[in-house]
Amino acid sequence: MLSILATEYPNRQDKRIIVSIDKDFKSVPGIFYDYNREEYHQPTEEEADNFHLIQTLMGDSTDGFNGVKGVGPVAAERWLNDNGYTWESVVALYEKKGQTEQDALTNAWMARLLRKEEYNKKQKQITKLWTPKNYQTADKRRITSQVHSVTGLLDEDDSALFLQSPFDPLPNDLKKEEDSTETTTGTTDSHSVD
Repeated sequence: MLSILATEYPNRQDKRIIVSIDKDFKSVPGIFYDYNREEYHQPTEEEADNFHLIQTLMGDSTDGFNGVKGVGPVAAERWLNDNGYTWESVVALYEKKGQTEQDALTNAWMARLLRKEEYNKKQKQITKLWTPKNYQTADKRRITSQVHSVTGLLDEDDSALFLQSPFDPLPNDLKKEEDSTETTTGTTDSHSVD
């Protein structure tokens, strides 16, 4: 929600500042203060878009997506500096490492922090997902069903977004509890000593 608020009314007189230690906010045009490092960032729209492509390549395990296998922030930035900050460059590195354009697109969606034009605050709906600038009508049609499966209402009770409460035990944890149940009746030894 911070990224949406930060990109709302870009010509406003007062300034909104995102205060966080999360580097992901470098992908949002506006003002971002990292209080851990005591650094101000004020990415332009182009710089924010470029950081989004870097994130798409390097992934973010904290946010649950991997990016290109074996590519970290330095390699991602070097690749884009050498090949251009374009979707074609992103896809080329994914394919070079044996991954697909669909892998790249999925990671780009995961890396993207929503901006005002992609979200309807009154209706609490994602109105559109990020799409590469070079995508033509045929490309957009190809991903339409995926886009429609994600856009729509954001609701705390949406089972697609929140598969289980973070406080519920995981199924594997329940299994471990069942397996470790002790009995007071003793044990049976299947080995006999002659």
